[in-house]
Amino acid sequence: MLPLITIVTPTTQQGVLAIIRHSIQGTVVFVVLVLSSEVRADKIQLRQSFAGNLSFEVIGGVNRQLSTGWDWWGRYYSICEVLPSSSANLNLPTGAKVKTAILYWAGSGSTDNNIRFAGKSVQSDSSTELRERVNRSNLTFYNARKDVTHLVNGSGSYSVSNLDFNTSSAYCDPSVAFGGWALV
Repeated sequence: MLPLITIVTPTTQQGVLAIIRHSIQGTVVFVVLVLSSEVRADKIQLRQSFAGNLSFEVIGGVNRQLSTGWDWWGRYYSICEVLPSSSANLNLPTGAKVKTAILYWAGSGSTDNNIRFAGKSVQSDSSTELRERVNRSNLTFYNARKDVTHLVNGSGSYSVSNLDFNTSSAYCDPSVAFGGWALV
């Protein structure tokens, strides 16, 4: 039996990105699910399927700097800041060919559909938002995706910049402010 990589996502427009990797008897199944509280009701759609001698790599980064501690008066503080960019190294075997490369990003607050990846402007193919109750406030979180195969030329350092997310006290005080990405 040939190894198989399958990428599926629900067709729902509500949820949060979760990445699950599962390996059974030489068969690698890669599943990308957009989860909601009603995940059992979501329809799953096959996006791509590959067969052959395949493997996959996942890299990513976080575009938030967190500083926490205790002030002079014994009060806990949390300062969260948006970093201008983050990068990660992709290491592929010699002679490896990239069949597909999907960039996923997520953050707190309203959806950011336009970021920069590998120095190029990227606009999401699709995105979702989820509202969650945190400390008696309804907060918004988002995720987005884009096929960036044409921008991934093999091994090297890849970066994401201009990733916007909310760092107001509503998100920073309960430590739920975030912005990050993954390349699969």
